[in-house]
Amino acid sequence: MAALLNSEVSLPDIFDDVLNLESKWVSSGVEQGCIDGRDQGIAEGKLLGSKVGRKMGEELGFYDGFCNTWLVIAELFPGTVDRRALRSLESMQEKLAEIPAENVEGVDFEGKIQLVRAKFKVVNSLLKTNVKYQPQIQEQVQQPPADFSF
Repeated sequence: MAALLNSEVSLPDIFDDVLNLESKWVSSGVEQGCIDGRDQGIAEGKLLGSKVGRKMGEELGFYDGFCNTWLVIAELFPGTVDRRALRSLESMQEKLAEIPAENVEGVDFEGKIQLVRAKFKVVNSLLKTNVKYQPQIQEQVQQPPADFSF
């Protein structure tokens, strides 16, 4: 005890760690919360990206199949598809090819898809067909986990 009193350590210095304990735990909790939040955000982002990508792929696949079918019909049966419709089909095929298969930063996916949709309407009209895209993938409502709380 005498050594403690004679040392250069003052009484307030001894309790600094105890006094700062709360702020240390808060800092540690904030840091861990940020890490957990980032990990959860990445997982949710992957799930959302998968859903959106699947829907986009289904729609673009429909337009691509429609376009390719009519191009094959035009090739196998010359004269069944007029030149204007054929040019529009080829233009639609080019617009479909411009959409990247992976998520590229800076690419206006929605704008490119809108162009394909517009071209589809034109082709549909020129071919005098009444084909409509109807989504087949139904969005499933995901229930939160049982231990979900705020």
